[in-house]
Formats: sequence, C-alpha cells, structure tokens
Amino acid sequence: MMETTFECRNGRTVTIMIDDENNFCTTVFDDHGTKLGHVNFTEDEGCLKLVRAYLDQSDPAWCRQGIGREILRQVKEFSQSLVVASDNDGMRHDDGSHLTGDAPAFVAKMREEGLILPSD
Repeated sequence: MMETTFECRNGRTVTIMIDDENNFCTTVFDDHGTKLGHVNFTEDEGCLKLVRAYLDQSDPAWCRQGIGREILRQVKEFSQSLVVASDNDGMRHDDGSHLTGDAPAFVAKMREEGLILPSD
C-alpha cells in the first residue's frame, strides 16, 4: 500500500492510497478523512486498464481538481506500467469499463497528455 498527499487546485489536500496488491486500485480521502471516491484498474495485456473512476462520492466540487491526473501519474510511476482506457463507444465492456459523465473528456485529455495510451 502506498499513501501520498496531493494539493488540489482548490488549495485543499487529499490523501491518495494506492493498493499495489489489488491492480493498483486507488482510494481518495479529503483532509477530514471523508472518502471522495476511487479509481479502479484491471490488468489488460501487460497494461493497467482504467475501468472505473469515481472521485465525487461526497461532493461534485472535487471534480476538475487534478486528482484523477495525479492518480494516473502516481500509478504509472509506482507500477511501471502503461495505462489504457476504453473508447467512448457507449457500451459497457465485459470488464465493466465504460465512460460516463466527465469520463470521455477526462480520458481524451489524459491521452493528449500521454498519461493514457491512445486508442488503436
């Protein structure tokens, strides 16, 4: 288990806990210990596949604070793995992955920044 803190765009600090024994699945807590959500990955052909990202469990104001980007950066560094994600095709895949809400734009931006591999 790896635990780090991260200062968000709003100036508040969150704790990011990465479970290296469970596909680097990540849980995030605010500075009061309230769970903000989680990011789940599965192994996919030597890469980690982003299958679920839910970081506004307690409050949607936590979206667009840089938390998801920081999680991807840390997971890639810690795991030494590439990260992939499903395309925005409107389908729920066998592994449970699908893009809803802000996820299509987030994945597109992370692909531009090189944190998620481009789709084939």
